[in-house]
Amino acid sequence: MNEMTVASVLRVAAGSDPVQVRVPVLRRRTEESRNRISDVLIRSIPTHPVADVAVDVRRQLEAAKEEAGAVRPAEDSPAREIGYATLVPWLSRPRYLNGARVEDLIVLPAALPDDELSMFAILYTDKITVTATDSAGLSTTKTLHVTVAPPTLAVTLQVRTIAGDLVKGQPTFAVGATALVDAVITGSALQNAPPCSALQWTATGGTVASDGTCRARLKLTATGTASVTATITDSYQTTA
Repeated sequence: MNEMTVASVLRVAAGSDPVQVRVPVLRRRTEESRNRISDVLIRSIPTHPVADVAVDVRRQLEAAKEEAGAVRPAEDSPAREIGYATLVPWLSRPRYLNGARVEDLIVLPAALPDDELSMFAILYTDKITVTATDSAGLSTTKTLHVTVAPPTLAVTLQVRTIAGDLVKGQPTFAVGATALVDAVITGSALQNAPPCSALQWTATGGTVASDGTCRARLKLTATGTASVTATITDSYQTTA
């Protein structure tokens, strides 16, 4: 959801020229530093569809985690810096103060005096609270009840003959034969589905091998029932 928060700020910027926002990123741990947080500049075009912007934002954030120091977009053309944006998943269970349940939480974004627009979103229990400030110092807050679920991920398999013909119904092959198995990966995440090279293939009653594509070759080595399994995990740690 962090990429959606950042994308929403980029999308509402005025004009059609490239803009960028500051986003805090927790970088990979090193031997010298366990908690390495720094601002990176995330860029996009305001007129692009919000889904495309979110995908590109996620790509930039993932790349920034591996970098050292401030990260600026690789493009040579200038981009107007409009402000700051982030989302923090705080607590999934309620907290209490002097015996009373804390119902709402508001966090102001780390805006600079010349920022056009900054946004801070925070997840608390089943609510997301978004606070935005503009260049005039005005601010507004909106709280929504949301259900946050992991994205869906699925792998379906299709069996083909060695000539590439699709086998319908229950496949039947002679022992010693080779069958082709195609994996089709689908998911609900905004980002692209994980690549075919991430597939892990296993088999019983035969041996399976893949060259990193979505197709594997299943060599049937024993009579009876053979099975082949393809497993994949996306960047959200959802497994299919």
